[in-house]
Amino acid sequence: SYEDVLDENNYNEINNSAPLEKTGKVRLFVALGRKNDMTPKKLVEMVTSKTKVDERKLKNVEVYENFSFLSVPFHEAEEIIEVFKQDKKGRKPLIEKAKEKKQQ
Repeated sequence: SYEDVLDENNYNEINNSAPLEKTGKVRLFVALGRKNDMTPKKLVEMVTSKTKVDERKLKNVEVYENFSFLSVPFHEAEEIIEVFKQDKKGRKPLIEKAKEKKQQ
């Protein structure tokens, strides 16, 4: 009864070269917080010292007890994520794209 649903000829081909959004902001999750002696200023300094991102592009820096968030333009987010991905030493990256907020 599911022949039509399971037939791959009934679906469009997925195009991997779909344009990525190159404008707007990306929210980044940082696995460091106040318990790691992190402050908004220290977080900005850490990111700008490891990357070539201008500190003025880092917006909405929020430091919580166990983690932090910051917003950056799309292009800079890619650069930050890539640099910290190389630095992970077998662990989860220190900075990654934040998950979407769940609607309640």
